[in-house]
Amino acid sequence: MVTIMKDYIRFLLLLVAFIIVYSSIAVSIMLSPWFSWSRNALSDLGHCMKSGVAVIFNFGLITGGLILALYSTIYLRRETKASWIILFLSGYTLQLIGTYDEIYGRTHLVVSILFFVLFGLSLLSYSLEKKSKTGVLFFLSYMVIWIAYYTRVLKGGVSIPEFITSFMVAAFLIIKEFQTVIRKAT
Repeated sequence: MVTIMKDYIRFLLLLVAFIIVYSSIAVSIMLSPWFSWSRNALSDLGHCMKSGVAVIFNFGLITGGLILALYSTIYLRRETKASWIILFLSGYTLQLIGTYDEIYGRTHLVVSILFFVLFGLSLLSYSLEKKSKTGVLFFLSYMVIWIAYYTRVLKGGVSIPEFITSFMVAAFLIIKEFQTVIRKAT
């Protein structure tokens, strides 16, 4: 019974991290009629001088990134060699995106690129360490989406691949954790 509760808490910690991040994004978009998926980056919502929702957006990234880093350190560290480090760094760089918003220029760009590279690599590493063929396919899709965006096959603002690819990783990790809870409970 105690093990099931620990697994459930582990699942909830990961779920809460992503609920906070995506809720802050959703609320920020709903409160920003100027935001356009075809023109903007998600980070435009966090610009402290140009966005009235910067506090909501950046708080969500910082808090979600912290919880993701904690999840990685507390739980994944016990069972993976590299994935926990890469996911920890993903959580840390997510916090940096919220801390160094677009007003910081190049610094913001660097931490944003680092986040998306690390988040994709965390998916690949996790998939390889857990022997998940589905995860590897998700990673390949992750790469195809970014390639399609940068070769202009995927039209619109960078917010489109940012949202799709980050949500793919989040959904995959949440599903894998949920499957673990269910498997151990039965």
